[in-house]
Amino acid sequence: MFIWAVAHDKILESSMGNYITPLLNVAASALIFKVALNKYQKLSVFLAFSGVVYMIIVYGKVPYIALFFAITFCTYGIIKKLVPASALTGLFVETLIISVPSVIYVLYLISTGESAVLRGDSFITFLLVCGGIVTTLPLLGFSYSAKVLHLSTLGILQYITPTIAFLLGVFVYHEYFSANMLITFILIWAGLIIYSTDGLFQLKKTKKHS
Repeated sequence: MFIWAVAHDKILESSMGNYITPLLNVAASALIFKVALNKYQKLSVFLAFSGVVYMIIVYGKVPYIALFFAITFCTYGIIKKLVPASALTGLFVETLIISVPSVIYVLYLISTGESAVLRGDSFITFLLVCGGIVTTLPLLGFSYSAKVLHLSTLGILQYITPTIAFLLGVFVYHEYFSANMLITFILIWAGLIIYSTDGLFQLKKTKKHS
């Protein structure tokens, strides 16, 4: 879905989904792992939810791509938290499961002449291989982090990716960015700022008591 979004000028919406993910992780921590949320954390989740609702009201459509990213990646984090397997083992099993349909699909594309692999352009093939590497390494890191970090804490580290995607979408690929869309992002950013600030204060309190 991310590859499709990038190819169809939906980078900003994919960025929105990645911004929502950390706050969805916070909500998941409360609902599934029974982690108590304070008033600031609840406010941050409410602001993110308000941003999505505002976009639905203004544009008259649901931001499917953003919600798809947020829900699937949050679910992925929950599964990683629950499955008793090491990061490397878990990623190996995931890759093993997905490799069968992936190989079949790639072979189909090659047979129909639609695949970019093995078409004589060695540089494109090289980039595709590198794409696999730069995808796998962050997943491995995420798999390990999901085991040792609190799910809501893990969410804070996910701010970097959507920020880079947002900047690329606006300043490099010049995607359409309206004032209404800015309001949606501001609501989500406000939620993230409140949550991050509260997290820093909680961390300082913990260090003082320890």
